[in-house]
Amino acid sequence: MKAVFSAMALLGVLAPATLAQTGSASRPRLVPTVAAETRDSAPSADPVPVRTAAVSTASNLNLRSPLNFAQIRAKLEEAKRELSAKPVATALSETPAPFSMVRIAFYDVAADRLDYLALAKDSFLKRGAEMNLVSTFDKGFKLRIIRANGVNTPVSITDEGGRAHIPLMVQYPVEREGRFYETAYYMSTHVGLVTPETVSAGRLYVRNTIDAARERLRELGFFISPKAADMAERLAIVEHVDHQRFRTEYHPNIYNDIF
Repeated sequence: MKAVFSAMALLGVLAPATLAQTGSASRPRLVPTVAAETRDSAPSADPVPVRTAAVSTASNLNLRSPLNFAQIRAKLEEAKRELSAKPVATALSETPAPFSMVRIAFYDVAADRLDYLALAKDSFLKRGAEMNLVSTFDKGFKLRIIRANGVNTPVSITDEGGRAHIPLMVQYPVEREGRFYETAYYMSTHVGLVTPETVSAGRLYVRNTIDAARERLRELGFFISPKAADMAERLAIVEHVDHQRFRTEYHPNIYNDIF
């Protein structure tokens, strides 16, 4: 029990440095249910069989990404600069209202350059939606919405020949009470960004952040055991697990996305 409280204290120190910021979108949290067993409890006479749908165990790791981790970071920084500097071109969008527009920066693999797609926020938030859009460089692409989760909505982008390109950064207008509040820039787990290198970097980041929090607490006179640090790491991951995805998807892929 002492280790549990230590892990919770460690997470309290970690709170300012969250693993991901979702703007106005909040992720559902997984609350595990633990069945308590006692010596006097008896097993159920007729347990009800639980049927689970077949879940694909195909990995979501992009093993053939044309970009390494350093290149992905550089492209993300470039995309944010470009998105921040250039306003939404309404001629490329489905609606003229800037606060209802979403713009996506992506890496055009064939042309070796950044390109941009713009669409209505309502379309961006429709899970499973597919639409044909024209990019800033006047090329046709198919955009598919994988999961609708506000600014944290992952997508896939393919060209007319079916070749996959790499979504990078989303420019997302946040609204409060029907009025424009701010513009958020976010990198979701888009198809192509989840590589062995980025997942390893994410794992290292989480561990280093926890170790830094342990050191801060030690300086304040609190000793946090390695076991408590391990528990804090697992709790931090669980906090980011989408409950519905946990019930319906291959778990290692969810953890890859989190890291």
